Amino acid sequence: MPDLSVFKNVESQAAADAYVEEIKASSACSYWLKAALEEALKRDPVDAANDAEALSMILQVRAAANLHEMTRKA
Repeated sequence: MPDLSVFKNVESQAAADAYVEEIKASSACSYWLKAALEEALKRDPVDAANDAEALSMILQVRAAANLHEMTRKA
């Protein structure tokens, strides 16, 4: 996964777009993430960010539940 901490200091659309292009070109970025990013960039940025945050929370809950079940079975 590429370093996303750089976004904390991005203050212009041009800088954000340049970093997005860098992420899309990165071999460290998964195919799934690149495809999701491509689709998200076609949407309203606020709506896409809100949906991405919701998706992240859903996947974190699922991953935590999976880990809990795995440790319980061990």
